[in-house]
Amino acid sequence: MCADRANAYIRLMNEIAIPDYRRIAGNLGAFCLAARRGDAVDVTMLTFWKDMMAVRSFAGPSPHVAKYYDFDAEYLLSMPAEAEHAEIEAGEAAPEFGQLITRLEPKDR
Repeated sequence: MCADRANAYIRLMNEIAIPDYRRIAGNLGAFCLAARRGDAVDVTMLTFWKDMMAVRSFAGPSPHVAKYYDFDAEYLLSMPAEAEHAEIEAGEAAPEFGQLITRLEPKDR
């Protein structure tokens, strides 16, 4: 999306989408990632779930069908039909990572 519209969209994600994800039992975290590239911004939602049952609680019976909010079409340049899912196969986080996540607050936009 255009950089000048990204701040408004990210604000909506912080106010509407992230609380919506987080209210679902089994949601372990929801993050709005933004990669700024000149006049464009790529936005990706990254969510963590206990299991696919929890994902279905959010997305419905077909968790591979992407779920969008009413305001998404106004901001997004493309809206893929399918959501991507992956399992964590390996990894490790520093103890500070958990502390950072619990203190994470939306940037002042």
